[in-house]
Amino acid sequence: MKTYIGKRKLFKGRIGETIGGGFIIFRRGKRTGRVSVGSTLPFEHGTFEEAFEEATRLSALFPEETFCVFQQQISVKQENEQ
Repeated sequence: MKTYIGKRKLFKGRIGETIGGGFIIFRRGKRTGRVSVGSTLPFEHGTFEEAFEEATRLSALFPEETFCVFQQQISVKQENEQ
């Protein structure tokens, strides 16, 4: 579901996604062990249980891959001084 305002495209999320939910699944590289998300926005889950269920589903589809659930711990934003 995408919303367009003029020439600017706003991303509202995908079906079942909870933007700001704080739980994201990443795949670890086989060779390097580094975390990878590819070139797309990661899908955000609203609960640990949802994310764990999806990581389990993905590991069944890709048995040789390792999937990790990460939780947002803190968010920091600086306000512009005017």
